[in-house]
Amino acid sequence: MQKRVRASWSEPYLKAELREPISGTRVECAGAGFLTGASDLRLVNGQLWVACDDRAHVALVEWPFKESSAPVARLSPLFPELAARHGTGPLPKPERPDVECLARLQTPEGPRLLALSSGATAVRRHAALLDPSRPDAPLVASGRLESFFEHLAVRWDIVGTELNLEGAAGLGDCVRFMQRGNGAVRAERHGHNTVFDIGLTDWTEYFEAAMANPAAPFPHETICNIYAYDLGRLETVRATFSGADELSADWLLYAASAEASADVYQDGPTVGALIGFLSSDGRALQSPLRNPDGSLARQKVEGIVALGFDTDAIEVLLAVDPDGGAASPFLRAVLHGPVAGRVLDEVRGGAAPLKPRP
Repeated sequence: MQKRVRASWSEPYLKAELREPISGTRVECAGAGFLTGASDLRLVNGQLWVACDDRAHVALVEWPFKESSAPVARLSPLFPELAARHGTGPLPKPERPDVECLARLQTPEGPRLLALSSGATAVRRHAALLDPSRPDAPLVASGRLESFFEHLAVRWDIVGTELNLEGAAGLGDCVRFMQRGNGAVRAERHGHNTVFDIGLTDWTEYFEAAMANPAAPFPHETICNIYAYDLGRLETVRATFSGADELSADWLLYAASAEASADVYQDGPTVGALIGFLSSDGRALQSPLRNPDGSLARQKVEGIVALGFDTDAIEVLLAVDPDGGAASPFLRAVLHGPVAGRVLDEVRGGAAPLKPRP
């Protein structure tokens, strides 16, 4: 059963602010122009992994960025057949796998990265599993998840009108998925901003079956903990989920963008973004992302990852997709204030202060 939640607008007790330079850092693709279409990111063992919604590759960048020169990304194929056909550059939009999710999963073999398409069209039903301990050849398996996306596309309690998965995270023994509610308005009904869980064991068994047979049946009864969120508006535009990162088994960081798009396929002007915290029991605490002068930051934030922690603040790295083939800037921001402090207290669980992330 779906539970409906209205996100708490926590400003001024929670503030999300960009750090200068607000133009961000652009990443080169080994002499082939700048990285475009950045849609999600994860930090693992001092390496920044970046999913791109316009390529059949994942980008791997050394972290932290060097101050003296532009960072350089190595591109590694996610979907070998697509990569062989199109090379390392952006794909034509109708053929893009549209990878929007990059989740870190804890498995008996060690950390793994799950790369997942949005499911917004029949073409966009891809998935891949990566081993980050093998940066030179990280691909473990890749293929299509037909029955998973077919089921979600008609789950009106999850999608509202149109499917568009934009975030995922591994939280202990489950995988949490995030549906972006920017679907077309139909019969006065909007798309849903929805979060739902699937047990890690159930997901792993299904994924392995689907890699052998893309039509392997998806165990739809394993979907649980469905929450639908009203994230409010920036100016006149609805805010919709666009990325997430795990803080603990109970808390996620999330990003949402206010993009005036007609549906899940077309791009539109973005008026701003929201950054916040999402708990396993349904709480959503958020603040608009602002420039250092207090004005709204109008970038289309697609991904978020925590860099480090303080008593009442989290430093984050944001992936921005300007659309239209423009280079993706990566921005530093800080989420701070008494609300952040209370969330971090819950994350710590009374333990010693959190250390900066590796």
